[in-house]
Amino acid sequence: MTDFKYFFGRIMLILMVLVLGACDFSASQEDVLVPKPLFRDPVYDGTADPVVVFNREAEEWFMFYTNRRAKDTTLNGFEWVHGTRIGIAASKDGVNWTYRDTADIDYRLKDYTHWAPEVIEHEGLYHMYLTYVPGIFQDWRHPRDILHLTSTNLINWEFQSKLELASDRVIDACVFQLPDGSWRLWYNNERAGKAMFYADSPDLFQWTDKGRVSIDRAVGARDQKCSSGKVNTG
Repeated sequence: MTDFKYFFGRIMLILMVLVLGACDFSASQEDVLVPKPLFRDPVYDGTADPVVVFNREAEEWFMFYTNRRAKDTTLNGFEWVHGTRIGIAASKDGVNWTYRDTADIDYRLKDYTHWAPEVIEHEGLYHMYLTYVPGIFQDWRHPRDILHLTSTNLINWEFQSKLELASDRVIDACVFQLPDGSWRLWYNNERAGKAMFYADSPDLFQWTDKGRVSIDRAVGARDQKCSSGKVNTG
């Protein structure tokens, strides 16, 4: 249950940050509305998988996101979700977002694809755990890795390692610090039916895969019942 609470809390924190600017507690700002959509990428118009982190030097929020080539009608199959870099938008208040740039990631082989960035700050250093696809493909049946990169300014990212995880098709990292000070990374293992797996680290650099997350059965409205949602990673 403890691991589930920390994982669920991280998801809720991201959602709260995205609407932070709509919650100005002064009476004069009570009726400020958040734009819908909150942000649209001006280049591809295919923003997805956002994560928000505070840029301490610039004193503003940075949103990192997957770019998808939503407007390109010349592509075949699922090529439109491949072949792009991670976008960055910036905001002072969490409500109004401005396109900033793409992340300068020094791991770009030919026809690369960057997806689903997870970005955290620890002891003055920013860490990104990035899904990397080695090509532009029309379907989903291709390798994907999770990379670790670091940055001091949230713009320029230095490659550290490719994580050794449970398979060659892993995506969508989520990282959280545990009560004992160590770190846990959850990810989607597509080779295992898109099941959630996890890895642990003492320092954000060295990771040990721990296998599949055990989640109590949960079912939808079809049979009108749902389990407690307990997660046991032991």
